[in-house]
Amino acid sequence: MHPWQRPQEPEELRTQRAALTRAFVKEHRDTGKTPSCDWPKVRNAAGEHITLQTLLSDHTGQHCNYCDSLMGYSSRDTIDHFLPKKHFPCLAYVWSNLYLCCDGCQRKGTRYDKRALRPDEGGYSFSRYFRYRSNGELSVIASDETDRERAEITVEVLDLNDAKLVKDRRAAFRVHLTPRMRPLRPGLDAQAASLRDAALRHSFEDKPYRDFFVQDPEN
Repeated sequence: MHPWQRPQEPEELRTQRAALTRAFVKEHRDTGKTPSCDWPKVRNAAGEHITLQTLLSDHTGQHCNYCDSLMGYSSRDTIDHFLPKKHFPCLAYVWSNLYLCCDGCQRKGTRYDKRALRPDEGGYSFSRYFRYRSNGELSVIASDETDRERAEITVEVLDLNDAKLVKDRRAAFRVHLTPRMRPLRPGLDAQAASLRDAALRHSFEDKPYRDFFVQDPEN
């Protein structure tokens, strides 16, 4: 779960939130079912009308807020309610409750725990709570008792060690974390070779799981 700085709430959502919430709560109460959200179109920095999913995706670098997988690598992008709209209908359109989520992480359904970590909360960093193992599993490494409890709750609630997700991470390790030594061309010294390799390296945001590349995996 990569740290994330939440952008400013879109004006279109802010101005329509009260009316959208009233309609949602009424339908939820009258039918006894959880309705779908009617997301308004919003404007990006260029003034273009886009979906709320696209806006969030642009700000996460097209990565899921929870498992950090690259959208398109794993699935389509969806909007998740951190506190489920089924149990908290009044929060259905609250900006701070909305996160970009892949299809896989939607598997959590209506499970929730208010103690679970959020990627945009103050003081959050991946290395404070977690470490990936090279077999694809996410390990909790927090030393503080409260931090450790919250990290374990997060893994459980978001199902961050789901079998398919672990398998996909393991495959990404094999592709992206295998050192590849290129032979030196005649007349190319070690420093020049290092600069060449750095220029050819994919950007951080292009990786299937960015957190792999901010720490050394352990076996």
